[in-house]
Amino acid sequence: MHQAIIRLWVVALLISLSAAVMAADKPDPRVPKALLVLHNRLRAKADKPELQLNDTLTAIAQRYADYLAESGKLGHEEQGTLSDRLQVAGYRYRRAGENLARGQRSPKEAVSSWFQSPPHRANMLGDFDEVGFGYARSRGGEITWVAVFATPAPKP
Repeated sequence: MHQAIIRLWVVALLISLSAAVMAADKPDPRVPKALLVLHNRLRAKADKPELQLNDTLTAIAQRYADYLAESGKLGHEEQGTLSDRLQVAGYRYRRAGENLARGQRSPKEAVSSWFQSPPHRANMLGDFDEVGFGYARSRGGEITWVAVFATPAPKP
């Protein structure tokens, strides 16, 4: 019964977020949380530990999503490498990965698209501890999605 209530709540949240994503000019702070829930569900099915949402990684992902949507580009090295972006933000890491997508209209569609791609799925189920998400709408209305995965370096 408890699981059914949680599932209904998640479905209702995703439906409301789909509308928010399509209508908003500014990112809705609920979207990264919805993306986290979807990622962690898939990780649980694969017996992987949950990812934790990290504010620094979310800021990195959001800045990159904004840039990609504004420029119309879609690539991992359009503003330097992921390593460059992490270093500029002061995020020390042991390992990191990044997923990009464009054109999906909801968090669920973005996650589904990534999960169907072996390299993206490898990041989603990889040995990472933290994640950040960003999304932005282009002038033409397409949504660009960014996920940044990382395992932080040990504290010095």
